[in-house]
Amino acid sequence: NVWIGTYFGGINVLLKNNEQFHWIEAGYDSQNIKGKAVRKTVEPQKDILWVATEDGGSNIYKTKTGEINDFNRIQKMSHNIHELFYDKETEDMWIGTFRSGLFRYNLSSNRWAQYLPDSKSGLPSDAIFTIEKQQNGTIWVGTTQGLRYYDSEKNIFLPFNHPVLD
Repeated sequence: NVWIGTYFGGINVLLKNNEQFHWIEAGYDSQNIKGKAVRKTVEPQKDILWVATEDGGSNIYKTKTGEINDFNRIQKMSHNIHELFYDKETEDMWIGTFRSGLFRYNLSSNRWAQYLPDSKSGLPSDAIFTIEKQQNGTIWVGTTQGLRYYDSEKNIFLPFNHPVLD
C-alpha cells in the first residue's frame, strides 16, 4: 500500500491493486488519525505505521485492525511533529518536533533521549524539519538554523563546516 498524508484531510491509502483508495479521517475516535496536518508516515514494522502530525502528535496505526493510538510514551514531546525517521539497524525512531527538539526512541527497549539546542547536544535549533541517513550510516538532521550530522560515539550533533549549511 502507498500512504499519502494530507494537510487537513487525513490519510489516503492507495491499495496494492492501485485501483482503489481508502481514506483514514482525522478525528478523535480509535479509527481516526488524531491530527489533521499529516507530515510524515513511516512503517518500522510490518502492519504498524507511525504517523507524524503537526497538531495531533505521533499516531500508531495498526493496519490489520484499523486501530489508531497516540504515541504517548514521551511526556515532554509536543504535538507538533514534523519528521520521523526509523533506523532499522539500531531500532531507533527519530522524532523531529517543532519547538521541542529532537527525540530518539528505541522500539525494543522503550528508552528515549531528547536533544535540545545547547552545547551539550550540538543542535542549533529546537525545530527539526528533516532527518536522513546516508549509505555510510551517517544520520543528518536539518533544522531551521542549519544542518548537523550525528556522532553516535560522542552522542552529539556536529556541524558540516560549510558557511551556508551550518
